[in-house]
Amino acid sequence: MQFVFSRQFHARLSQCFTQESLMELLEMLTTNPTRGRVVRGLQGVRKLRFADRLHRSGARGGLRVIYKYVPRNATIILYLVYRKGDQEDLLPRQRHEIMSTTEFLSLLDDSSSSPS
Repeated sequence: MQFVFSRQFHARLSQCFTQESLMELLEMLTTNPTRGRVVRGLQGVRKLRFADRLHRSGARGGLRVIYKYVPRNATIILYLVYRKGDQEDLLPRQRHEIMSTTEFLSLLDDSSSSPS
């Protein structure tokens, strides 16, 4: 399994994860890449609850990880991570950015499968 971190996800790594908890997340997604629930209207993007070890919060009140699993390439794109206490759900701006990225990546995927 390959993991691709967006700039937004990467920027929040140290604020949201210990090295161990990040490894736990990646292992969890490797084992079950469809674990999170699909977010309506975002073409297969998923939202996963994950414990916030830095702030000692369980999965229900902890982190929200927004990602997309691309089975064809065995890739998981990690878009965003935020604490439930900071933000209840995706903001319209975030939804738009994710949608734009998802559409762009699907164009790349389609073009790579066409004959040369």
